[in-house]
Amino acid sequence: MCIFPFTFLIEPDKLNNLSSSSVALVFQLRSIDKRRLKHKIGKLEKRMILHIKQILKEIMELNTK
Repeated sequence: MCIFPFTFLIEPDKLNNLSSSSVALVFQLRSIDKRRLKHKIGKLEKRMILHIKQILKEIMELNTK
């Protein structure tokens, strides 16, 4: 579910281990060094990863042809 264009709502569940709803700001994609990450919070379901990948394709205009 999208709140605003190029965002993705993530509701808490046992897999992602979030304590409250979060919004992935896909349009603010940045690369960071893995050493900056302290610990893993949880995982996203495969369907969520696929949805985020689709948003990235739209941002980069990879599926316009």
